[in-house]
Amino acid sequence: MILSPKYGFMRPDFVIPGNYDVTFESPDALLGPELKQQVERQGLGKYANVTVLGGTEYVQIVKDSFSSSKSKLEAPFVGPRFGTQMGLIKKFLRDESSQGRRK
Repeated sequence: MILSPKYGFMRPDFVIPGNYDVTFESPDALLGPELKQQVERQGLGKYANVTVLGGTEYVQIVKDSFSSSKSKLEAPFVGPRFGTQMGLIKKFLRDESSQGRRK
């Protein structure tokens, strides 16, 4: 899933109809209660683990949105510096690629 300030939790195949300039600080941004409803409506709380690939602000928004679920949130990018984050991404992609070859 992708988290958008304007659309909330979106599937990767969701087509955004046009450009938009909305951040989570914007008055047009979806707020906690709306995002929490999306988690419930879309059944996202059924997942045991949810990995948030974003900074501290996004992690807090996702935590609040999933607060009624039993999902365990993981946030590997909170804390490390940018170079370390890039290393984590490369390692993740290598691991996923090698798992795909084994299937």
